[in-house]
Amino acid sequence: MKFIYFVLVLVFLTSCTNQAEIIKNKINDSNYCETKDDCVDLGGKCPFDCYIYVNKNEVEKIRPLVESYESNCVYDCVYCPDVTCTGEKCIPKCS
Repeated sequence: MKFIYFVLVLVFLTSCTNQAEIIKNKINDSNYCETKDDCVDLGGKCPFDCYIYVNKNEVEKIRPLVESYESNCVYDCVYCPDVTCTGEKCIPKCS
């Protein structure tokens, strides 16, 4: 019985980690820009980042993924009121 419980817990933890990694990869793939006007901040959610920036054309695809993830961690974030497009990636610009 203990072995079955252990396996179930392991499967649950692995699936949560895999889900987070899949979402992180999709966020990363959707974070591209030519100018800062291409960047949209979806807010912050642990474990993805304090500022989840994606291209404006990817918002409808990524927002539901981020919102569907049940976070069990908290960030203490630096205030970053602006964004810059650097190296074709949206990067928070902190004050």
